[in-house]
Amino acid sequence: MTEPERQHGNDFRRHSMLRISVTVMSTPDHEILMPSEQATALLRMVANEWLEWPDYGETDLDQKTVRTLANVLIDLADQVDVECIAFASWKHAD
Repeated sequence: MTEPERQHGNDFRRHSMLRISVTVMSTPDHEILMPSEQATALLRMVANEWLEWPDYGETDLDQKTVRTLANVLIDLADQVDVECIAFASWKHAD
């Protein structure tokens, strides 16, 4: 438990936000790019945050629904990892 959590109890957790930093680049076509490992880490962090919500009463959704939604994000992160590995393997095979 962090010092702010000790001072404020569960109220601190309920009102805190997940803060992250990611590297992004803009292309000439105005597309935004970010490293895949940061994208997948972000997906997994959000999923893990969601999984904690029912424990703190931060959602009206039931635990099964929250788990299902979190698993969708985790599966998406896994799919991105697999596709990046396949792309890198294909690229190095040339």
